[in-house]
Order: sequence, then structure tokens, then C-alpha cells
Amino acid sequence: MSDYGRIVKEYGSGKNIWVDVPKVYPVGGKINTSGMTLGDVIPAGSICALNTAAGTIDVYSAISSDAVAEVDTLTITAGCSTSGNVTVTLDGTAVNIAVLDTDATADAVAAKIAATSFAGWTVSAAGAVVTFTADVKEAKTTPTFSGGSTGVTGSFVVTVLGKDVVYTDFSAINVNGLLYNDVIVNTYTTGTVVYEGMVFEDMLADAIPDAAKAKMPQITYFKHA
Repeated sequence: MSDYGRIVKEYGSGKNIWVDVPKVYPVGGKINTSGMTLGDVIPAGSICALNTAAGTIDVYSAISSDAVAEVDTLTITAGCSTSGNVTVTLDGTAVNIAVLDTDATADAVAAKIAATSFAGWTVSAAGAVVTFTADVKEAKTTPTFSGGSTGVTGSFVVTVLGKDVVYTDFSAINVNGLLYNDVIVNTYTTGTVVYEGMVFEDMLADAIPDAAKAKMPQITYFKHA
């Protein structure tokens, strides 16, 4: 059945992604909405594994978990008694900060550290606490602090652990189609799975990895000129 020229009502930013949809599974199914929120939109073209016996649909994306930006918190617990350098090491890169014996309070030392440039990090201070937020979402090595011979003491806590993006491993997933249209998550969410058709790849909400495409050989991908 061709969708060419048809008029559809769509939710939000939904699009008609299909050039042609000749074959869908004869029965729809209840979508597994674990981890989703009522009102979320599952976009057309989402990767599906249809369990025809149970009549259920699992929906997958190329990314199984998003990357996370690390946040490290340094609390200074003693000011400077002897002029010298303190060292902050973030993700393996050490930065020396000069402090003076006049920076006798923890707050003063924290302010000196926060005024220093740390490539790849945004830094702020509140009292004796210095917060470092990574500019890039990825895993980081453990931060360290050294007061050297200055008398400054302090310690780090990883407030938010940085994480790399984790991509879905489709090798063990029985992918067999794409979701036909946008679906709004409700108390009983159902959908239709296309196993043969032609889709505008550049209109998909998310790119489909080659490993998933290989399991759907009857779906053809086009791009607008």
C-alpha cells in the first residue's frame, strides 16, 4: 500500500517517514513501555522486536544509555600556611595553582582554585567548596588534590560520575521491523510493526545502526535529494 500524497494528523514533530509500506505484521501488539513516561512519544521508525506469539513489541534505540557529564566537588578544609603550589588533577591532567600564606582560609584557597582555568571544565566556588563540571559527556579518571607543602588540605568527591555513551548490541536481539507511526505512551500502548517497506532515512528521529539494518533486509532506505 502506498502512502504517497496521503494526509495525516500527527502529534508534535511527527512526520510521515514512509515512501511505501507494502507489508506490516497482521497483528499489532502491546508495546513494552518500561522506563517510559505517560505522554512520551515513541517516534515512527523506531527499531522493534515483535513477539508474535505473545503479541508484544519491544522498542530499541541505537543508544542503550546516554553519556553523562562528570561533576567533581573539591572541599578545602584548611587554608595556606606556607606559600607554594597546590595541585588539582582532573581526568589525568594536573594543574598547579599558586597560593600565598595570606590565603589563610579555606574559602580564600577555594577562590584561587576557582579562578584558575581548567581546559574542558567549568569551575565555580561557593565558600570552601569548588565544583568542576566537565564540558564533555564521557567517563573520566578519578580526580585528586595535593596541597604540597602549603599546609592546604582538601578532598574530592565525585558528585556525578561521568559515563560514556553505551550503544545497543543488536547481535542477540531479534530485530524484525520498524514502528509504523508515532505512538503516544499511555496506560495500554499499542503499535504496528513494518517488516517490508521503503523509508526516508533522513526523516528518522534516530539513525538505524548497520547491525540492526542487517536484520531487516526487506526494508529499503532512501534519502531526499
